[in-house]
Amino acid sequence: MSRGRLINALSLIAGFILWEMASNALGTVILAPPTDVLTRLFELIVSLELIDAMIGSLTALSVGYVIAVTLGTPLGFALAQSKYVRWAVNPYIDAIYTTPVIAYLPLVVVWFGLDFRARVFFVFIFCFFEILISVFDGVKTVQNDYMSVAKSFDAPWLFAQRKVILPAALPFIFSGYRLGIGRAVRGIIVAELFLRIVNIGNLLQAAGATFDTSQQIAVVIAVALMGIGLQRIVLGGSQIIAPWYYEQSGREA
Repeated sequence: MSRGRLINALSLIAGFILWEMASNALGTVILAPPTDVLTRLFELIVSLELIDAMIGSLTALSVGYVIAVTLGTPLGFALAQSKYVRWAVNPYIDAIYTTPVIAYLPLVVVWFGLDFRARVFFVFIFCFFEILISVFDGVKTVQNDYMSVAKSFDAPWLFAQRKVILPAALPFIFSGYRLGIGRAVRGIIVAELFLRIVNIGNLLQAAGATFDTSQQIAVVIAVALMGIGLQRIVLGGSQIIAPWYYEQSGREA
């Protein structure tokens, strides 16, 4: 076992011990002990209640996230490449990005109702700007560093974009994708709690209504594990597409 994994394991053990002590001090109604939470988590998994809820949430999350990546990546490139695009689009980006997402809730209900499309839109609006800004920053940074070198070799513009700018910007782009997937998880939970109480939001709401802290914490742990898993998938994809970056920087998965 590596030193890093050993520290991870010791940290988790210490966290469980502190959690148990806090539960004994505060009472199980306020903070359920880890044994009760893990038991409840196991029951939710065996009954397929949690599995069904996560599948429903992941479906809307995946659609919204893919749309955000599909639109945010080329727009980020366009913003980095053209000052005219920046002049035209930046006022809208600044206005929408600085507005709290929850403020769009009444409009989302009017535009999309309370069904699947509304949840997809909420996921999209939560993660789109993280992806867009990361792509823009990455392309703009490497373009300033490498484009002049490509021009000195008389490289055609399209060739320079494909062979120089895009590979150099990939670490920034995938960082945006990782930030975006974390925001997407937050977006789907907000949507399922405030738009229409379904899937994971329904499990959280039902537990809150009965003061069942063991189920509340169990579902929160499941959401956290889902988010970690999704981030690992994105990170794994980045290591496949840009392995040289991790080899040179010595970064770990």
